[in-house]
Formats: sequence, C-alpha cells, structure tokens
Amino acid sequence: MRLFASYRERVGQAELALHLPEGATAGSLAAEIVRRFPGLTRDPGKLVVAVNQEYRDHDEQLRAAQPCCCSPGRAR
Repeated sequence: MRLFASYRERVGQAELALHLPEGATAGSLAAEIVRRFPGLTRDPGKLVVAVNQEYRDHDEQLRAAQPCCCSPGRAR
C-alpha cells in the first residue's frame, strides 16, 4: 500500500504493509488505514483508493497482492 501527498507526510512513510481478509474491498482498506492512522481523516469515505493505477469505488473487491495506493484527492 502506497501513500501519497499529505497522507505520506502525516504517516511518516510512503508504504505500508497491510493484511486484509479475503473479500476485502477498497472501502475496508480505507477503513483499516483510518483505524491505524486516525489523524488522516475522520471519514474513510474521503480516502481516494487506486488499485492497479486506477481509481476505484469503495465497494470494489480487492484481490491478493494487487498494488494499491491512497491519496487525499485526485485532480479533476
């Protein structure tokens, strides 16, 4: 799991190792990040999650070993 921008700065590292249960979604990934680092945001729904370099909805199911990243927002 890679972190970008202010998230990387707040956590103090660019990458995290996360182990999620089978059937986890991008939303459960966001919730786990907020659980571990509550100073990032109060609302996990505000985390932008990308999987395989594509932004994903929070209901998107993840597969093992997919490269994921998280950022505070995306350019429009």
